Amino acid sequence: GDVNLQDLQNWVGDLLADKGADIFRMKGVISVSHASQRFVYQGVHMILQGMFDEDHVWGTDEIRQSK
Repeated sequence: GDVNLQDLQNWVGDLLADKGADIFRMKGVISVSHASQRFVYQGVHMILQGMFDEDHVWGTDEIRQSK
């Protein structure tokens, strides 16, 4: 299902603070509540970048799936 953006930011912040040095790489797409664009993220160790992708809007008949 869709993810609350504030909850996601809080969880990722805690994850990076606790385990950031152990994270080699992460990347994915998140379906954020009340957003028509996909939220794309990537990170290495404690560095994370995430943004809404203006070029990729969820289709009306597309299943919104985080992966």
